[in-house]
Amino acid sequence: MRQPTLPLEAAPRPRPAAAPSAPVPAAGGENGAGGRDVLGLLGPVPVPVDELIRQSGLDPSAVQTMLLDLELAGRLERHPGARVALRPAS
Repeated sequence: MRQPTLPLEAAPRPRPAAAPSAPVPAAGGENGAGGRDVLGLLGPVPVPVDELIRQSGLDPSAVQTMLLDLELAGRLERHPGARVALRPAS
């Protein structure tokens, strides 16, 4: 048996996505205030990414973005165990 179809006027319309209640801060890259904080926590000794997130107090996605920016710029090394360190200056 075939289901009756609703005319377009009576068809339910999707609801628009709700706007976030608070603006999400931008990551700021390594030159933003948070970027300087993360950069200051890095050194030649590998540290866990989770520790960087905890010590910086920044959003995990913002820290990961900053680390990716540093890695793409050739200034960061990734190590086993989700650890990162600054590359030695050449």
